[in-house]
Amino acid sequence: MENLADLLKLRLNTHNLSASALSAQTLLDANRILSTLLPKGAETAKAYRLEQTRLYVSAENAVLAQELWGIQAQLLQKLQASHGEKAVSKIIIKWFDPFDGAQGQS
Repeated sequence: MENLADLLKLRLNTHNLSASALSAQTLLDANRILSTLLPKGAETAKAYRLEQTRLYVSAENAVLAQELWGIQAQLLQKLQASHGEKAVSKIIIKWFDPFDGAQGQS
């Protein structure tokens, strides 16, 4: 008898849903890793999009964006270890300053 993971992969590939499912799983894992690396900023730092192997992470403010910049190599390494080196190639950190009204990028 096949295990559930093998059956799930087979069904996802059959219906061409594997890319979306892998992207969703990578985002979920990225947010889990962020919550362990930044326990105080877990609610204000979120991975929200994976597009062409680039992972987008939002930060509530510039200070948190700076903290994310410091741990992005660890995050990338952990994601590549669990999903393969081709799953995520770069992490892009975005932050929003509510007083400025403009979006920044770090």
